[in-house]
Amino acid sequence: MRGYKVLDRGLYNQYGFQYKIGETYHLKGELKWRKNGFHFCERPEDTLKFIESPEAEIDMVEVEGSGEIVEYEDEYYDFYDMYASSIMTIIRLVPREEYIKSIIDSGNYFRVKRLIELLKLEKSEIDLIREKYKSQLDFTINYYQNEEYYLSRRKKWLSYLNHFYYIFLYRPIALPSIVTLFKIIGSNASFSGCNLIWFFSL
Repeated sequence: MRGYKVLDRGLYNQYGFQYKIGETYHLKGELKWRKNGFHFCERPEDTLKFIESPEAEIDMVEVEGSGEIVEYEDEYYDFYDMYASSIMTIIRLVPREEYIKSIIDSGNYFRVKRLIELLKLEKSEIDLIREKYKSQLDFTINYYQNEEYYLSRRKKWLSYLNHFYYIFLYRPIALPSIVTLFKIIGSNASFSGCNLIWFFSL
């Protein structure tokens, strides 16, 4: 069964073992997901779930799993088609340009979104995404790839939380105010977040 495996730069796994292109490896002991086995994914972007950080220097390899194979799914995070095998052959090193382009060219919004969330991209790679998907992924790109944008949003939400904390702690009228607020929201569909901030500033 063919798939992809992500390794640290130099073809090292997280335990310091170095794989070699063209070599076949055989498992010792019982095959068990995340504990003992040669792990890989059907799609390259799913392997990025297992890197240390989006900025990590990695090598992507194409592999062939054989022998005993077990499948794993993580429904909570929507990760599927992940496998562990008792035998694995490292077929080739996949260039970054190749696997990124294959994800972008897939036309699958969710695959590209996962790539943006899990790997730090170059400007040229982001430009390719914007060219193909227009503005569909702008928020995801800004949130995960633009550090200043992320920090500004985080600061804004922390200020909102502090404001709510102040209201509940120091304003005895907070509860009736919130009840009134929800009545207003229920009767006015156009009530916005700006109105919400103004209401609690009274």
